[in-house]
Formats: sequence, structure tokens, C-alpha cells
Amino acid sequence: MLKKICFLILLMVPLFLLAQNKEINGTVTNAAGQPVAGVSVLVLGTFNGTTTDANGKYSIKVTPGKNTLVFSAVGSTTQNVAITDATAVYDIKFLESSSQLDAVITSASRVSERIMETPVTVESINKRQLEINPSADLLSGLSRYKGIDVSQSSFLLGSFSTRGFNSAKSERVIQMIDNVDYMDPSLSLYAGNIMGIPEIDIETVDIIHGANSALYGANAFNGVINQISKDPFKYEGLTLAVRGGSRSLLDLNARLAVKLTPKLAFKINATYLKADEFIADSEGARSLGLVPNNNPAGSSLGWDAINRYGDIGINPNTLASANMLRAAGFPTVNGTPTGALKTFFSQGFTERDLLGPDFEAKNIRVNPSLHYLITNKIKASYEYRSGNGAAIYQSSNRYSFDKYVANLNKFEVKSDKWALRAYRNADKPGRIYDLSFWGTGIVAQERYTPGPNPSAVETAVFNSIAASNPVYATVFAGTYTNAFLSARNNNQSVDQALAFARAQSANVVPFAGPSDPRFNANRTTIRDSKTGNFKPQIGPNSFFWDYSGQYELPVKIATVIVGGSYRKYTLRSDGTLFSDGAKSPQGKPVRNSISNDEVGGYAQVQKALLKDMLKLSAAARVDNFQNFGTRFSPRISGVLTLGDNRQHNIRVNYAQAYRSPAQIDQYITLDIGQILLLGNIGSGFQALPLNIGALLAANPGSTPKTFEYRVSNLKPEKVNTYEVGYKALISPKVFVDLSFYRSNYDDFIGTTRFIGREDGTSPSLTPDASNAPTNRNRSRAMQVWINADKAVKTKGLVVAFDFFLNKAFNITTNYTLSKIDGLDNTAPITAVPGLILGFNTPEHKFNFGINGKITNNLSYSTNLRSISSYNYFMPFDEGLIKGFTTVDAQFTYKVPKANSTFRLGATNIGDVAAFQAYGAAPIGRIVYAGVIFDSNIFKKK
Repeated sequence: MLKKICFLILLMVPLFLLAQNKEINGTVTNAAGQPVAGVSVLVLGTFNGTTTDANGKYSIKVTPGKNTLVFSAVGSTTQNVAITDATAVYDIKFLESSSQLDAVITSASRVSERIMETPVTVESINKRQLEINPSADLLSGLSRYKGIDVSQSSFLLGSFSTRGFNSAKSERVIQMIDNVDYMDPSLSLYAGNIMGIPEIDIETVDIIHGANSALYGANAFNGVINQISKDPFKYEGLTLAVRGGSRSLLDLNARLAVKLTPKLAFKINATYLKADEFIADSEGARSLGLVPNNNPAGSSLGWDAINRYGDIGINPNTLASANMLRAAGFPTVNGTPTGALKTFFSQGFTERDLLGPDFEAKNIRVNPSLHYLITNKIKASYEYRSGNGAAIYQSSNRYSFDKYVANLNKFEVKSDKWALRAYRNADKPGRIYDLSFWGTGIVAQERYTPGPNPSAVETAVFNSIAASNPVYATVFAGTYTNAFLSARNNNQSVDQALAFARAQSANVVPFAGPSDPRFNANRTTIRDSKTGNFKPQIGPNSFFWDYSGQYELPVKIATVIVGGSYRKYTLRSDGTLFSDGAKSPQGKPVRNSISNDEVGGYAQVQKALLKDMLKLSAAARVDNFQNFGTRFSPRISGVLTLGDNRQHNIRVNYAQAYRSPAQIDQYITLDIGQILLLGNIGSGFQALPLNIGALLAANPGSTPKTFEYRVSNLKPEKVNTYEVGYKALISPKVFVDLSFYRSNYDDFIGTTRFIGREDGTSPSLTPDASNAPTNRNRSRAMQVWINADKAVKTKGLVVAFDFFLNKAFNITTNYTLSKIDGLDNTAPITAVPGLILGFNTPEHKFNFGINGKITNNLSYSTNLRSISSYNYFMPFDEGLIKGFTTVDAQFTYKVPKANSTFRLGATNIGDVAAFQAYGAAPIGRIVYAGVIFDSNIFKKK
């Protein structure tokens, strides 16, 4: 309904007043007299613009009076041309240039400024760079730029960060399209580019490094990325992009922009992408920090493997046969005959078993929009964006996004001095499955059905307990222990008996996967289950409304902007993810949704001094959060510009930023079997260490109360960042960008695990009625988000050089150093046991690229990327990611007469094991070829 109303309003605006406009025509050529296509032609200070066609021709209508046309293109010198009413034809000689002196960016300070003179470290990637750079996906391609780290957990789901603390969720950065945040309201993640726009509709991608809360809000903590789309008034026509390649890649994109009248334009983007997904298959053992009772990989006792699901642990100390097992020499934790028996594990299912052989990465996007020029300087627009994708996501567990659905509605009115916008971002309860729940549910919830060839031991066990209608886990435990005891009675060694037990119990559950006749039935039953303790499907159905505005005050002595925003979340999951529905807080009324809001305002003053050689800026923002009160975020910076052409720039910047805990950190209530994930915005928890049993055994006479401690409630984390940098065009052929930063984090947010109760009261280890599995408030293992009680300090250095040697040979290179001080990233940083830090960033990263034009139409681009080894921590698992080196390359050939560009490229040419998230699959080689057709089919001949 909203879309229809906006459409009718725009159509009712009178358009007949435009008849008085004057048409200006011309041709743009280079120094050799050849036509230049794709040159932007814009009437200065307005939204009225166009681009040159394949023959270098343009046509634009202007209002009577004095006007200035701005001609600009990547790799060329921007030219301003004054026009008069007396002349209708303006032919322009366009000069190519490798200089970046004239490039302009708005995202860094939320006002227009030369990219050379930004007060912070930035990267602006233009449409030509996107076209020639080898990349299978927009976000994955960012890793070749200075200071940017990418964590890719599957084909489509990649996340980025600057200055450390990366993860598969990107919770410390903001990702935007045309200044609109497209974060998933339920999962607090950016689902790669599933909700993005295709590269053929991107004019620039602006990346601002580090803390930027003063201008972008609380979560602009470690960076901001803003994709700027192409204006249909400026870029009219039809663009089609087709690409195919290895991994059954098929990537189709279309863009259509039409000027229905000189003041009314329509644009639509559409995407269809599919490819074979990167499926993780690690058989390594999960870390002891997360599974304290785990066994080494290959153990006859079994082990909890990284990418097997349903390999549940059986505690033999709770079995009726415990004493017989101990007497028979079953392994104990401390190796003594009287010690606690070691846990043994079922085999579990692979990721491919659960997902099925036909699971593909997939993305379908539709993005129509309507644009109306109220005046040449004021534009109104309505946009709808829908994304539907399939991918693998990793956080607390591995998740199958078999059908992830989200949409966005946006209305905006803006000029070059102010903007007002309102948008609604929503997710839908598509088909999202927790793989751990899925596998565990088959083993621990499905009733046992004998296989075609059960062993004698398995049959005997089942016959003895058949009346109780046992689940697979029960029959597995009995088969394993009875086989072990039988082997020992037959004088086999302990190792032989364990191997025999493993073999005899291998087929108790359909561990053979799809080849077992029981598997598909059990797989489907548990996947779609709505009852029991293991319901794999989560059903987020949340949204947020965001209202924001900015205004540049008419002040002559300085540039002053003010702005503000209000956001209201409505979270819904029917108890499958949040503390709503059946999982509403204990002792309180059932709530079918959760409301949470935040409001903020900001201001910035910029003043040029010393004949514009020195620019000083001061910005500040105040935010109020429903659960965390008020926070203040300032930014102070200065830029000194030197040189005859303002080619040397020294910047100094200080910023303070806050990160509000994600909605999922505040309100999650998710029972994943072995542990309960819980939000932490109440009064905190009384806690016991997970290894309380070992502590009591090692301290005779002690009680659980001796080791009890307090887990405080969650609050926002804060960072103070200091940065100095130097950006210069040392010569017409050498560009340099250097920066050094130091960041101090307080109240750093991590996760911790402990034994506790859901209501926060003191846990008990006494096995009484209160600890029954049916009791929601029983003592059990829990995980919550918490703040570190010690400061965390990081520092980094970025060195980037571009050498523009000639048209055919240019070098781009950068080096990034990222360090976290005083920690080896493996030890806790707080008195609270087990806080997971998650710096997740290589200390050293290096990129070396070569690109150029072999002929006017043939271009190439190559890049070598090398990173050092580093530790990776997430709630799912933690471990070492080994360093790797990858090489990407692409050739691009233009056929101007056909308005077409052909591409042939490959990423990770050597197909090295490029792990980017521990527990995920390595991102291997992708070879592709394609063509882009781009023409203004509506232009008059």
C-alpha cells in the first residue's frame, strides 16, 4: 500500500512546467580526438545530469540563465564549463590523468570534500575499479584494499572490518546503501551482499576506517561502508551483466533506468545468482575451551568434530554400567582406576549429509525505485529492495540459510544541503536451520529403528529396552558399552575393546548418511519438527523503522551540519531465537514481540584557516539507548594541506565511539542442548566455573559456594582512537597514503560460559527435582555476552603506494600491520573465566597488484594477497588459521560499437586452502567469464 500511495503522489505532481527548459548538446573527446564514453555531465548544484554515449555525445536540458556543466570521469581531470543561453552546442576536450587530486567524497565527513583532504583514513572504489578488478563477490573483493580484513564463511556470506575484531557477523561496522543501514534486525548481521545492489548499479563504494560514531551512530565502531548507487537521471539506459564459471556459477544482473519525463525517473535492478556452496568438512576435534570433555580426533572414544553434527557426548558415569566399565579398565579422566570415566561420542553427520547433495548458494534480488525532481535542487524518491538467499552462516553454531528473506522500504527527500529519510528494514521467517540442532535431534530425539544389518550386540541392547521406545542415543550408548564389556570379557586389550565398541555401534544411528534407508526420513522429520528439545528451524520475523535527517546551516564563517536519527526495533521469533513467546522471561507475562529503541543527534563544525591550508573539524553525537542510557561520542580532527596543487596532506584525528550490544546479544534465548545462550540485560548471574567438578576434587573440603562468582549485566563497549596520517601525490606518478592508529577499548564485549540459572540465582550441583531437564530454571551450562574488566589496546599501521608508470603498467601495493597489545589472543583478559576475545585479524597483510590498459579497449588487473597466521575465536569454535597467499586476475575487453565489455578472470588461481573463518570451508578457486552490455537505449539518435 505504501508503494502505491507514493507512486500516485509523484504522478499527480504537475510536470508541464518543464517545457521552458533549454537543451544543451555536445561531444566529449580525448586528446587524440577519440570519443569518450561514460563521462558524467552534471548541472552544478543540482540533480540534473546525464552521461556520454558510446560516441561521446551527450544531451541535457537546463533552466534558463547562468549554468555550469561539470564533466567528470574516473582517470580524467574534472572540468567545469560555464554555459549561456546563446549557445546550444558545447564540445569538450577531455584530458586523462592518473591524479586523484580532484576526486570528491561525501561519506567521510557527511559533507562534500576532496578525498585527498579527508580527516580520516578512507577508501573510495569507483565503478571502473569494480569493473576491472577480479572478484566473485563485492565484499570478498574488498580484501585487496588497504587496512581491510574480510571474513568469508561461505560463497555469499562475507563480512568486513577495519582495525581488527573481525567476525562472520561484522557487528562492529555499519554497512549502508545510499546512507541506509541494511543490517538484519533479528540476527544483527549483514548477510553479505544478499540485500545489497548489483555492481552494475554502484557508482562508488566508500569505506571509512575506524571509529565513526560521531557521525554515523553507535555501531560505527570499526568502520563504515557506504555503497552509492547510480542516479537514474544521470545514468539512464539498460545494463545487462551475464557471468558463468566454475562451481556451476551463474550470475545474471539487470539494471533499467528510464527518464519518464525530465523530472520523473524510474529504476529497477534485478539479480539471480547460483553456485555450488563451499561446504565445510573438517574432522578435527572442537577445542577443549568449548567442549571441555572432548577427545582427540581419531580417538576410539569418538570426538566432537568441528563439522559433524549429532556427535553427542555420552557421560558413562551416569550409566548403570559405570562400575562395570571402571572395573573393565574403561579410560578415566585422570588415568587412575577410580577416576571419572571419559566421555565417549557418537559419530554424527557431515554438513553435506544434512544439507543434501543439491544445496546451492543462491541470491535473488529485486530493487525498483521511483525518483522525482521537485526542483532541480530537491529530489524525492521511493525505493523497495527485496533479497532472498541461500548460504551457510556461522556464529554460535553453523546455520543453513536455505531461504533467507528480507526487504526494505525507503522514502527520501533531499537537496545538496539537507536530507530527510524514513525506512523500514525487515526479515522474514524463511528457512533457517541450526545444523547442530538438526544433527543432535536425529540422535537424541528420534525413536530407534533397526537398520538392515544390526549387530548382535545392537539387537540385544534394543530387545532389552524396546518397551521404553528408546531414542537412537540410548541404543548407541548401550551398544557401545556392552560391546566394550564383551570384548574385555574375551580378553581383548582396552584399545582393542574400544575399537570393537566403536565398530559395533557405528550403524546404530544412520551415520552412513543418505545411503542409509532411515536417514532421509529422520533428516526431514527433525528439520521440520515443532516439538521436542531440538527444533532446528529458527523463525525470526523482525523489523525496525529508522527516521533520520541532516541539515547544513547557512553559516558563512564555517561549515556546520546538524542531524539526528530515531530507530525502533520490533523483534519477533515465536520463542525460536529471542525471549518472546514461550521463552518470555520467567515470572512475567508472555510477550509476542520485543520493542527496543534508540535516538541520537549530532553536529559538526568545519573551519578553514591559513588561506585554506588548515582545516579543523569537531563533531559530536549523543545517543540514548532504551537499555543502556546515554552515551557521548566526539571526534576532533585537523588536516594540513601543502603544495602548489594541494598535493600534500597531513591529518590528525581523535575519536571516541560506542558500540551498543546487538539485539541478539540483549534478547537471545536459545537452548542448543549442551548450553543455553541467553541475553544479559537484566541483573546479571551468579555463576560457577564449567570445570567446577575438577576444582572441587582438587580442593578437599571445599564447596561450590567457594568458587561462585558474579557475572555482571551487559553494557556498551567504548573505544578511544588516535590517528595520524599522510596522503600525497609525491609526483604525477606516485601516490602514497600512510596512517598509524592506536585504539583503547573499555568494557570490551565478549562471551563467557559458566554454570548458572536462567533467573540469575545461585546454581546448585545437587541432582534434585530442580535440576530436571523439564525445569527451565535448572542449573546448567550457559553462555552470555559480557564486558571485559580490563582495557584492551590495539595499534596498527597502513602503508599504501600507487605507482602510475604508464597507461599499460601501474602498480598498487599496500601493507597492513594489526596488533593487540600485551595478549597472545589465547588467554582470558578478565577475571571472569573463559571470556572469548575474538581479535580475528592477521598481524601482517600484504597486497601487490598490477593493472593497466594494453590497448584502448583491453585492460588487465592482477593482485597477490598474503596474510600471516592468526587465532580465530567465535562462539562456534576457536583455533589457528594458517597464513596463505592467493593470486587473482582478470582481463577486460571493451567493444564500444556493441556497447559491451567482456570479462575473463579467476580468484585464488592456485586454489590454496584460504580459510577465513575457523570452522568454515576454505574459499577455493573460482574461474569465470562474462559480458556486460550497457547502453542508453532511450537516447534520441
